[in-house]
Amino acid sequence: MSITSCAVCSTLTFMLAGNCMAAGPYPGAEFEAMHGGVGAPSVLMDPNWIALDPGDVSQPELQALAAQWNLNWGAMQDCSVGRWIWVPRNGDHDAASTLRLIRRMADSDTVACVSSVRVGGTLQLPFVPTADLLLRVQRDAPAGTLQAIADAHALTIERTDLGGLGIARLQTNLRHGGDIMLLAAQLSQRADVEFAESDSIRWASTFDMPNDPEFGAQWGLHQANDHDMDAPEAWDTTHGDESVQVVVLDSGIDQNHPDIHQLPGMTFTGSSENGHPGNGCDNHGTAVAGCVSATINNATGVVGVAPNCSVRAGKVFNEISIFGLCLGFLEFQDSWVV
Repeated sequence: MSITSCAVCSTLTFMLAGNCMAAGPYPGAEFEAMHGGVGAPSVLMDPNWIALDPGDVSQPELQALAAQWNLNWGAMQDCSVGRWIWVPRNGDHDAASTLRLIRRMADSDTVACVSSVRVGGTLQLPFVPTADLLLRVQRDAPAGTLQAIADAHALTIERTDLGGLGIARLQTNLRHGGDIMLLAAQLSQRADVEFAESDSIRWASTFDMPNDPEFGAQWGLHQANDHDMDAPEAWDTTHGDESVQVVVLDSGIDQNHPDIHQLPGMTFTGSSENGHPGNGCDNHGTAVAGCVSATINNATGVVGVAPNCSVRAGKVFNEISIFGLCLGFLEFQDSWVV
């Protein structure tokens, strides 16, 4: 994945092109591999972009520094958060070289803060650690714990009760995004701290709404009154993992179904093979499998709640058919289920 510059409403369009790189291992990158706090996506980074808070550096000085660091100043994009900007590097680079450049920039003491652009979630959207921390001490922590933490790490307490949730916002004097994430990870390990993370800049989408034509009828996943499972909100983070296999113990799954993400199953009733239905009434298992892993965004049928996970049929029931009529009952023997 790379980030291609495109001015849209004073922001940046991140074009997904498949060359994002995992951060590390390489010298000085151990902080890049650390979890950035509660809710941080898995670590990938776009090595061709840098996020920068120039601080009080003047525009001419900043342009001169951009030339010195071989940044493409002409393609710079403003961020809507504070003084932050997005700046691409000239040419294509790997993660190691970009992290080395970021370290040099931070150590130069010329800018307020600089960070790699990390990406995560289903849509691989960017997030960037800033120089501020969000932290909440344990509810039973002694009075003065927050101040003691701030004093020990040269932090300035800006807010103490964000949102009425007891979350403090702390200003650091660190200039490198990786160092900020490292500090957050260290603070998170304290027994008197519930969580600590960078007050990161993040992107979100307006939910991952699938193009499957019958999705509108799946009110359990999403509906206007929000009495639902919030599936589109979850899909912004993940569609599931193919390594997760869900065994559906039911009347079998249509092994030729074009809209179910599945692997061959097993039949325990002797009425079919590979977990396939044994008669024209064996439909319930297929319906359940669709609820789990019907394919997403294939313009077909419905969508499963975890469409990238795989299902396997465990056919332990036969649905009863008498004179061609499906009675809605399941017939089985105890040993099949065992």
